[in-house]
Amino acid sequence: MHRKGRLEALARSRVAAVWNDPEGRLALRKEFYAAHGQSLVGDYGFGNSEIAFSEWEVRRGVLKADKGSPWWKDMNGDLLYYSELAAIAYAHDAQDLDWSPPVRLWLDYLQNPNAHSWYRAHNGSICRSYPDRTHAARAEDAYEQAFMNIVLYRLLYAQALVEGVSQFGEWGEIIANPILPAVDVLVHLPDFYPDTYPMTHAEYNELMGKDLSLEELAVYILDQVLILPTITELYGQAAAWNLTPEIVHLLDNGEPIYPKIDPLTQPATQKEKV
Repeated sequence: MHRKGRLEALARSRVAAVWNDPEGRLALRKEFYAAHGQSLVGDYGFGNSEIAFSEWEVRRGVLKADKGSPWWKDMNGDLLYYSELAAIAYAHDAQDLDWSPPVRLWLDYLQNPNAHSWYRAHNGSICRSYPDRTHAARAEDAYEQAFMNIVLYRLLYAQALVEGVSQFGEWGEIIANPILPAVDVLVHLPDFYPDTYPMTHAEYNELMGKDLSLEELAVYILDQVLILPTITELYGQAAAWNLTPEIVHLLDNGEPIYPKIDPLTQPATQKEKV
């Protein structure tokens, strides 16, 4: 087996070892950021936001081996794989091999850790996984499918804040910095991120800002006022930042349509198997 294949096999084995173990998945991410998070703030530095989100995934139960969500497990697994492969390549001085875009972006982060390179690495993995995992997404119920779109466009909007292209300028870069606790706060608010899987009808209404409360007003402002009016531009910018041109096909006339997309319209990708 050639050198690249050996490193890929090592990354696959690390992910396979924790595939049916939610706490093991979380521990693998904590180990990654303990080594590469530049932890000037919090335990995991630039990984603080991702760890907070991963802890929410574990609490919600989507990563459970038996009653979890195949889509969430696949998405999480792809993120594990791309970042672990980059860390292995970095440790073996193999940065110059012909890596896929998500791995290259993680290598960029490892070589120059900062908020911009972290978002491009993390979101590059997520944006690559969305079209790759369409089949699993179609097996979820309508509530979860709607939530998948919300998760993605909120994540891309957070990146836009750090990229400095939002209406908030420098303040946005501070608010969305992955070192800071904004994500940890949001994942503890059920109006933003549901507590159970599958989500209930009541949780869906809260998520869509359909009930009357201050939290739901915040949901409405974030999604309906700040993000959705310029979502086409947002996805176009994110496609360039994250080296994932295929994500523009997750919209139809400015409406998020994942996973109801036609795979024939998507640019071909060389999918790495986990």
